[in-house]
Amino acid sequence: GGNMRNAIPREATAILSVFDREKAIEKVKALGAQVYPLLEKEDRGLKIRAAKCAKPQRMMTLKDTSAVLSLLALVPNGVLGMSASKKGLVESSSNLGVARTENGKCVFSVYSRSSVESEMDRIYLKMQRLAKVTGLEMIFLDRCPGWAFNPDSKLQKDYIAACKKVLPDCPDPHIAAIHAGLECGIILEKMGGGDAISIGPNMANIHTPDETLDLRSVERTYKLLRTLVAM
Repeated sequence: GGNMRNAIPREATAILSVFDREKAIEKVKALGAQVYPLLEKEDRGLKIRAAKCAKPQRMMTLKDTSAVLSLLALVPNGVLGMSASKKGLVESSSNLGVARTENGKCVFSVYSRSSVESEMDRIYLKMQRLAKVTGLEMIFLDRCPGWAFNPDSKLQKDYIAACKKVLPDCPDPHIAAIHAGLECGIILEKMGGGDAISIGPNMANIHTPDETLDLRSVERTYKLLRTLVAM
């Protein structure tokens, strides 16, 4: 399941070895009947299907299957904490984005992020301990530094002034803090601190096959950036 660790997976498949195929299919159908009524409107395209397949050449042991199920049930996943200073803002989250089998191994890719560094440490500790008790190997590939919201950002104020110059007939820009992984935190860490804002053209359905970009807003963003740099 999944394609990228920083994107919520759209589909997943699994081959299960069971003693009674018909009974297993009935169980899966019953599970679907329980889940479907609970789904929000945006998620009602979810389909759970079960079908017979050819006997696989290899299969996991019961011990390894148990370890994998423990990881799937216990790995930090979804919203993990909300900001105490800004109402409604997600502070920390973790995303199990990819699960696959390759070369006789099960590989799970998790992407965690937080605007608070100590919370990232706590998430990493949880995953380290989970790996230890399940006998799995945990490999940390990279880490995106936290970037806390700065309500007194001078760069933000300069950007608003640039907007009023370039777009005098438009209302003041809407300033918002969102939960995402951006290069801003990495750049600020390399610089040893500083000020940063995130701006860009209008996009929709980001990180999905339906992603789109508004070309007219690219031109507006270019003019705003030139004006901001010149101030």
